[in-house]
Amino acid sequence: KKAIEIDINCDGEMDYVFSAQTKQSVSVGVVLGASKHKPEFFHFDVNRNSQDAVCALPAWVKPESLDYDPTEAVGEIPGFIRSKTCHAFALVNEECDSFHFYWNQKTKHIEWWRL
Repeated sequence: KKAIEIDINCDGEMDYVFSAQTKQSVSVGVVLGASKHKPEFFHFDVNRNSQDAVCALPAWVKPESLDYDPTEAVGEIPGFIRSKTCHAFALVNEECDSFHFYWNQKTKHIEWWRL
């Protein structure tokens, strides 16, 4: 499968998001295109009973706008900055809430939140 190409960290360069899955887990990898930042990886088990797990397969990543204010839905998200030009991405499936990934402007790493 192809990578998603979006500017995650607002540096004007394309960044790349990949995903892979087995019957028991989903992994997401992020490579920042123009930086010397190390790739970041996230691993989620498949488990309907955990908020830190994907509840069902298949799951996939998709680009997501940063032009919104999530505070009404989930409260303040540390390091989240609204943007009309940069992007976030989500790990989604058809059965449960998505994982929303964004560039944390304070820590300079990818973070995620979920309803």
